[in-house]
Amino acid sequence: MLDRCNRLVGADHVQHLPHMGGCSDFGDVQHIIPAIHPYIGGCCGGGHASDFGVADPEMAYVTAAKSMAMTAVDLLANGCEKLHELKANFVPVYKNKEEYLAAWAQLMGE
Repeated sequence: MLDRCNRLVGADHVQHLPHMGGCSDFGDVQHIIPAIHPYIGGCCGGGHASDFGVADPEMAYVTAAKSMAMTAVDLLANGCEKLHELKANFVPVYKNKEEYLAAWAQLMGE
């Protein structure tokens, strides 16, 4: 995906950031299946804050959509070769939903 983003907006505008804290339901999904959670620019203000807004609609909507569509094409091209490779090399934190839920139950003292 980084290569595609480099082509869309230029490598000098693309960063690969480490985990930044916070949490989301999507983060939970990543414990079980391979997934990415890209952040695309074009917005200003704090996320989930009253000052949040779209500063660059082209970047926020069009470039973001192009990036995700290009990722889907890459995963599905050549008989889903890349998709199969990613799935084969993925090592989940939990083997399945039940194991994940059991870990949460243990954390909650259930």
